[in-house]
Amino acid sequence: MKYRISIRTHLTLIFGVFSLLLTTIIAIALNISVDSNFEKYSVTKNQQQMNLLISTLDGENKTVGSDSSKGFKNTNNSNRIYQLNSIEQELKDSINRSIFIIGFFSLLVSLLLGFIISRKLAKPIKDLTEITQKIENGNYLVQLNNKSNIYEVNQLGLSLENMGKKINDSFEHDKRVSQDIQHEIRTPLTNIKAQIEAMLDGVWQINEENLSLCLNEIERLNSIINQLYKLGNIENNLEKLIYSEFNLRNFINYIIKEYDLALNEKAMTIVNEIDENVQLISDETLLKSAVSNLISNSIRYSGENTRIKISYNRFVKNDEESLFYNLIKGKGNISNSYSIICVEDNGVGISKENLNLIFERFYRVDKSRSRKIGGAGIGLSIVNAISNALKGFVIVESEEHIKTIFYIFLEENY
Repeated sequence: MKYRISIRTHLTLIFGVFSLLLTTIIAIALNISVDSNFEKYSVTKNQQQMNLLISTLDGENKTVGSDSSKGFKNTNNSNRIYQLNSIEQELKDSINRSIFIIGFFSLLVSLLLGFIISRKLAKPIKDLTEITQKIENGNYLVQLNNKSNIYEVNQLGLSLENMGKKINDSFEHDKRVSQDIQHEIRTPLTNIKAQIEAMLDGVWQINEENLSLCLNEIERLNSIINQLYKLGNIENNLEKLIYSEFNLRNFINYIIKEYDLALNEKAMTIVNEIDENVQLISDETLLKSAVSNLISNSIRYSGENTRIKISYNRFVKNDEESLFYNLIKGKGNISNSYSIICVEDNGVGISKENLNLIFERFYRVDKSRSRKIGGAGIGLSIVNAISNALKGFVIVESEEHIKTIFYIFLEENY
């Protein structure tokens, strides 16, 4: 197994080698410079001394006669030259020694600084490594306790924290969805099992009425499975989009007719306020499914003698005077223009704390009430998925017991 050393050791070695090379290069350069300058100085000075000595000897030779003092003077001048050169050499050696001593202490200081800096740099990286290990081991709610002064490292730590939270939320969501699916499927299966056992045991008679109850539960189960299948196809882009141009008012009227019976039972009305000349380019099949789910929800959660209103609007990017500007400004990257289909009812409404949750699978604002009314809690998830597939999105506004408005924003393809 290949031996691996820590980043702290790596950084310390890098600082040490760099400091050693830098100090050595500087010391050698200074030494060469000192030797060169002293050599030039010595040559110049010796030349001057020799010229002075020659000049002195020439002057003495011109003097008549000679005495014993001339030899003494020549010897004294030669010794003087030798003494000066010796002092200069000692000074040069002293300077060189000082250079290497300074270089040695500089190397020690550099190694110490390298150790301190590497420790400071390695600490946040070590903390990040511990966070990733916690995430790897399934502990997703991690937190970077020691914030780093290094911007990039600090941002990486925050990104890991956010990633862990999102993974945890995703797991919790999947767990909740799994439990809801089990419950939704188990309920009709349990009812069918109990009804069939009752007929087999003779508690119930095998007649059309009791068989119809079994059939209703089977249809309910089949509806849940079909909706989940469709939702999965839309979210995974398995539904092939077929765009075409059609008259929106006629399109909505066609959908409304399918709900005549349900509307009559509750004495409700649907008002189509879309202008006759509005043309839309979209996938009719998917859009029909989205609008149908919204109308079905409005009928289900509205009281008798109430009204549903369907209207059409447009939104152009950065139009601050538009009624929809405040709704859409938090969406980030948006298209240049959108067609908007609005479905408004006067039903029970949705509380503020539930507005951001209603598009999740199987989510119900009031579970006990919702089960009595009907529905599997998948309809709004399908509306949201279809809106995204059509390069748009859906927004909801609501006031409890007053009104609820769903806006389907569709990117225009003109």
